[in-house]
Amino acid sequence: ALEDPYLVPGLMGHKNFTSSAIALTLPIIVLGRSRQKWPSWLADAALWLGVLAVLLAQTRSIWLGGAVALGVGVALGWRPAKNVRYGLLGGLALAGLLALSGPVQKRVMDPANLQIRQIFWNHSFQMHSEHPLTGVGPGQWRIYFPKYGLEGMNPSVAEVRPHNDFIWVLSEMGYVGLGLFLAFFITVVFHAVKDYRKDPTDLESVTWIAILLLVGIYAFFEFPLERAAFWAPFMVMVGLHSRGGL
Repeated sequence: ALEDPYLVPGLMGHKNFTSSAIALTLPIIVLGRSRQKWPSWLADAALWLGVLAVLLAQTRSIWLGGAVALGVGVALGWRPAKNVRYGLLGGLALAGLLALSGPVQKRVMDPANLQIRQIFWNHSFQMHSEHPLTGVGPGQWRIYFPKYGLEGMNPSVAEVRPHNDFIWVLSEMGYVGLGLFLAFFITVVFHAVKDYRKDPTDLESVTWIAILLLVGIYAFFEFPLERAAFWAPFMVMVGLHSRGGL
């Protein structure tokens, strides 16, 4: 993992699949621990192993989403239990050690992936400018992409989406699709904020806001819409929350 996390085998194949699915469970583990739904030692072990796996996978969008979700959770009043604090502090210490590792530091700070994403996004906006209302059609991004040039691309990678779900929906389904997609997120966020205002001490509402932040930030740099290991559990969580609680 330290040398090249892409070469580490996992049940879900690509390391980003695994790290995103694990990251989605971490807020639920914290919530379950606070409700004493299972032994605290089991929850602590799952939390520590999850944090360790996410850090070793070195998925930057998950790191960013997790950091923002954690910061907002604390700002909204979440105070972790002692063992959870130890796990988080251990995670921060491990992150610091990883940052000191030459190969990890070089990989995490490498701007190449972001530069390629800028190419994806620019091409996507060109697609949208030509088909603003309904987009180029579902699944057609990969067909239209070469039309705008392949300069700066990695020739060994065949990309089929722009690594940004919001831009992906905009380019393939236009303003109509993006409006519906954003309406879904806005509705869920509205109810989460409403629940928090109703009872700021309710850890579930804070947990749900943290999950939404994680999903939103991750979707801005990756493509969770195409990852069933991430999107399917998230939609189950939305359904459970809408029915009265996780």
